Formats: sequence, structure tokens, C-alpha cells
Amino acid sequence: MGLYRPKTAVGKYYSILFSLPHWKISAASIIGVLLLTVALLRDESIPFITNTIITLVVLEVYRRITKNTVFHKLKRRVGLSLTVLIYSLINYVLLRDWRVSTISSAILLTIVIQGLDGTRWWRYIVAVLPPLVTLLLIDQAILEFPSIYISSLSFSLLLIVLLDLTVYAVMGRHRINGFKAPDLGSLFLRNWLNGDREIEKVFDSLGVYHNVTSYILRTNSFALLYTDLHYGPFSNTGSSQLPLLIRDAYSKLGLDVYLLHGFGSHDRNIVSSKYVKDYLSRLETVILEDCEEELKYHGSFKARSRDYWEITGIVFDKVAFLIVSRPVKGIDDLPYELQVEYALKAKNLGLGDVILVDAHNWERQEEMDFEELGEALEESLGLVEKMRSRRPEKPLIKHLCFKTDAPGLIDGEACLLQIWSLNYEKLVLLLLRGNNMEPGLRDTLVELIRNSLGGEVIAEVLTNDEHTETGIRANITYIPVHYSDSLRRDLEAQLERFKNIEPGGKLCVIKENLNVKLLGDSAFQLEQLVRKSYVESALLLIAYAFLTPVLLKLIWVFTGF
Repeated sequence: MGLYRPKTAVGKYYSILFSLPHWKISAASIIGVLLLTVALLRDESIPFITNTIITLVVLEVYRRITKNTVFHKLKRRVGLSLTVLIYSLINYVLLRDWRVSTISSAILLTIVIQGLDGTRWWRYIVAVLPPLVTLLLIDQAILEFPSIYISSLSFSLLLIVLLDLTVYAVMGRHRINGFKAPDLGSLFLRNWLNGDREIEKVFDSLGVYHNVTSYILRTNSFALLYTDLHYGPFSNTGSSQLPLLIRDAYSKLGLDVYLLHGFGSHDRNIVSSKYVKDYLSRLETVILEDCEEELKYHGSFKARSRDYWEITGIVFDKVAFLIVSRPVKGIDDLPYELQVEYALKAKNLGLGDVILVDAHNWERQEEMDFEELGEALEESLGLVEKMRSRRPEKPLIKHLCFKTDAPGLIDGEACLLQIWSLNYEKLVLLLLRGNNMEPGLRDTLVELIRNSLGGEVIAEVLTNDEHTETGIRANITYIPVHYSDSLRRDLEAQLERFKNIEPGGKLCVIKENLNVKLLGDSAFQLEQLVRKSYVESALLLIAYAFLTPVLLKLIWVFTGF
């Protein structure tokens, strides 16, 4: 079976991206196409052969003198040369003019080079150089009609540049805080292709400082973090790598760690890796502090409502966690405003700190009914209040982290966490590093846990919505965690081991308030910018690529060639 494709708002934009084959395959394709061209066109194949060779040479020189170009990889230079060759031949079939077809290759070179490496005036020289040199080398007409020929050639190449600048200007009407849509597109593509973080400068300029309240629950061997952040937007930008960085930092202290995904979406992204380092530095410091606040346990519960909302509550004396799932209909990022609203309601009820956690464990199938969610949260606050009337007990806690293999499971990392006490409910969480889960997998894993540890166990499965591997593949935005035989087999084995693990020591809580620069509402403005400009940009580029050769044909017919 194929991979489940998430139904995301930006999924269609990733669908146009593709990965190139190995350069040897593209090179063999170039040779094959040229041999076919020679067989069919005879002498008129010479311009296409010459233009292809010169294009390869010019791209090689370009990558040597240009810092951070996406064409540092051979397969991209060969792939572009192959694409230009095919594009030129298509124009030849349509227009029956080898000169126009050769000149038109500058159009595709302009679109690709300027689009990927960014719009700069001198890159037009790179784009027009291969067809210019090709025609000057092989066209005898220059000897017979030097002034007309040079004028026609110069005007044709100038027209290609001017039309591209016009397309850029029209697309550039869509902007945010002075950043034009085509420039933002280039920055994104450079990150996708090269891992270039220059797009973080845009995020930084758009960001605003927000209060971030983080909680660390820790034993002597495990730390469970609620960061109050979102781990995005994609790849290596913003706070996408925060779970990995915290894991690496805490592992040096002998701690396994898992980061919860709270409410909020890309508005809760840290704007750049620079601010991530500042935040991480603080978390590395506080984890070393002595345990000043020890938690007591009041119990756990499950609450269900209409529209399939399901809430798992974990109630301690100083803080309560409400983990929100939505089996069958699925779940996606939930509004941060709900965290603010229900934290305030909890305070007014005298319940102290209440944290809302998005389990992110079932790819969204239907739109989410937040009114029904609100009713479920109201009921859950009532259950928290009821449990707080119980006498608190010392929590028993144990964990087991293990490696397995499943599509979408980042680095194959998973942890089992169990919290209970002598008289109160036993809660088991399966914690997975990943960005959501394929439909149905959550129920399968919950059933495995309950079959192994007992039907009375309150069980839930979570992912952390980590975006480390979001926006790095062609055709698909990200890969949710999928079922695999390895995952099932390894989980069953680890559950047997888990039964024999003794609970650890005391459970401490650390609360940290920080002022962190987040993307805020600009995240939604960026998404709206993409929505507004996407179709228009696509149509403009298609028109530029396929109508400009027709204009060139008219120019050369008019001048007598």
C-alpha cells in the first residue's frame, strides 16, 4: 500500500515539486534524445546539440562562481539541461523554426535560474548566454544580413528579459511586510533544495515577542516537556528542530525526553534558530536545578463528547493536563485561543494551571467543531475539580524508550510512560516522534496497550507534530506515522518488558516563563499570501513559457528569417 497523503491546506503546493533522478540517468536521456533528434532532423539537429553542450558548460561555470546556488549538484545541472532540450524540441515541433526554438531556451533558463536562486539582473546573462553563443556559432545568416540579424536576436533576448520582469512585477504585487511573493517562493525553494535558512530573516522581521510558559515534569531518568510552542514551520527552520535539539541536550544528562504538542499552530513557531538557541540555553539551565516542587497525583480520567472529541485528563496537585484526541474524524492544530480561554477559566475555578495538549494522532478527515470541543473541555474542568477533592497521593511513574521502524516515525523513536498511584487510575501514554498519524492507527495501538497491560488502563497515543521532516520531500508535505509490522512487533515486545520495570523516584515540576519571538499572526498572513498568489503565478509562468515563443516567431517572420 502507498503512503497516506495528508489533506493539508498547503499540500497542493507540494504536489508540483519533484525529485530528479541520478545525473547518469538524465545524461543518458540527453544522449538518447539527441540521437533521436539527429535521426529525425538531420542537419537541423546541430543547434540543439550545440545549445545543450553550451548550456551544460555555462551552468558549470555559473555554479563555480556563484555562492550557495542550488546548481551545486551535478544532477540539477544535467536535469535542467535535459529539460531545456525537451522544451526547445517541443517549440520546434509547434513552430517549425530552429532559431526561435533555440532562442526560447532562454525563457526556461530564466524561469528556473531566477526562480530557484533568486531574481538578480546578472542572472539574465546566464540565461541568455547559451542560445546567444549557439546562434552566433552556427548561423550563417549573420554573414548575409548582419544588422537585421543582430537586431532581431538582440530584440528577442531583450523581450524575454522584459517579459520576465513584467511577470515578476505582477507577481510581486502580493507581498507581506515588503517581501514579494516570488522572492518568498525562491527562499522556500532554496531551503527545500539546499537547506538554506535565509528565509528565517523574513520570519524574524515578521515576528513578535510573546510570553511562553513551559513546564518540565521530570524524574531521575525522564523528562516530559510542555514547551508552549509549535515545532515548525518546516525542515531546519524556526523551531522545527527543537525536539531534536532538546533530546540531544538532555541525553547528555542521562535523561530520556519527550516534547508534548500544545494547542496552537504555526503562530507558536519560534521565528529562527537564533532564538531557538536562547530558549534551549534556558531549558538546559533549569533542568540542572534541584527539585523544589514535587507533584502529587489525584488521578486520571477519560471524557468523551459528540463529534468524537475524547479527552484524557491527568490531574496533579499543581497542574492538570487535558490531552485532546478526535478518533474517526481526525485532528489538526487547535487554536491557541482555547488554551488561553480554558487556562483562565481554570484559574477562576481555583484549579490552578491547566494545560491543553493536542494528541495529534489521527489525520483530520472532517472539519473540526470547536463548539463541541468547548463542551468537552467544560466537562473536563468539572472532572478536574472533582478529582482535586480526592486526597493526593505520591505518583508512581515509569518509562521505557525504544527504537522501532515505521513510515513517518522520526528516527524510529517511541516511549512508553505510565503514571499511577496505589489507589488511583493507571495511565499509559505511547509517545511517538512524528507529525500526526494515518487514520485508524491510534485505535490499533491503544488496543495493543490495553490488551497487554489490562483493560482498566487509561491509554492514549500522541505525536509531537514535529516538523523536522516536513517540507523536505517532493509531492508530499509530510509523512504521518504509519502502521508497520515492525512497529506492532516491537511494541508488543516492549510492553512485555514494560511490565517488569519498577517505578522510579519522585516526580518534580519546573515552570519557566520566557519572552520569545514567535511568528504570531504573520503565519496565517503568509498562508493567505500563498493562497492568493499561487494560481495567478502558475498561469503567468505558463503563459510566459508557451506564448513568448509565438511572439518570437512573429518577430523573426517579420524580419524575413
